Amino acid sequence: MLLSLSLKSQYLDTRYNNSSKDMRLQGKVKQLKLTWYKSVKNGDPLKNELELTILYKFNEAGNITEKIQYRAKGDEAARDVYGYESGRVVSYKAYSNGSKLPQYVVSCITDLAKNTFTTRLTIPGLQGVHSTTVRTYNAKGQILSQITKESGKITGTTKKYDAVKNTVRSTSLDNSSYYDEVYDKNQFLIEAHYYKKSEDDAGTHFYTKYDAFGNEVESYYVNKKEGFTSPTDSTSYTYDSHNNWISKVSKSDFYTKKQERVIEYYSGK
Repeated sequence: MLLSLSLKSQYLDTRYNNSSKDMRLQGKVKQLKLTWYKSVKNGDPLKNELELTILYKFNEAGNITEKIQYRAKGDEAARDVYGYESGRVVSYKAYSNGSKLPQYVVSCITDLAKNTFTTRLTIPGLQGVHSTTVRTYNAKGQILSQITKESGKITGTTKKYDAVKNTVRSTSLDNSSYYDEVYDKNQFLIEAHYYKKSEDDAGTHFYTKYDAFGNEVESYYVNKKEGFTSPTDSTSYTYDSHNNWISKVSKSDFYTKKQERVIEYYSGK
């Protein structure tokens, strides 16, 4: 829930982060197969009726090299391929429905002098760059701004950090909205408060609890203007010997959903 409010991206600047860390995986993961099962109404038995499967492949640096999504029937729905040079991500190609031609291609450029990470998206068959996003960092590797230019329109977010309160304020480039993130001592995002800059806006407020490994166990949100508090979603896990979850059962107000993971590790790691 909270991830939708952050500046997380599928294009990680590998100077400051990697895929395994972003996914909160322990150990040297080589491959991860994630299986989603269809939701059932609360009280009904889990039927393990397949919904989709996602296969992740990692290099030894902990970054995803390929991500393949399969439909329930086993046919390929989407495939993402990442390219690296000297440990840095340089390209991303997105394929759909088993096509050999990418749907779009992203070039990733790191500027060490300016401490920026730029992605340029192009679409095969179309001239020019479709969109460009520039992420600027401080010396700690924290994002200061993320600006996107697409079809002549510029959008983005700037961020300010408070080390004492362990909070981050993100403000939209047009100054129409902002949100505050609150982190615990483990740097897990426990609160996010989103506001539109209008007189009658009381904000939407998200709250999350985690287990010791950073996996979400409870979450809910409050819309103060509408006087609404969502039901609390709860999640339970089963773990392997590396403390990575291999079974996950999430329960909302009406439905229960199950996910399973099969994780392969690099030998001796």
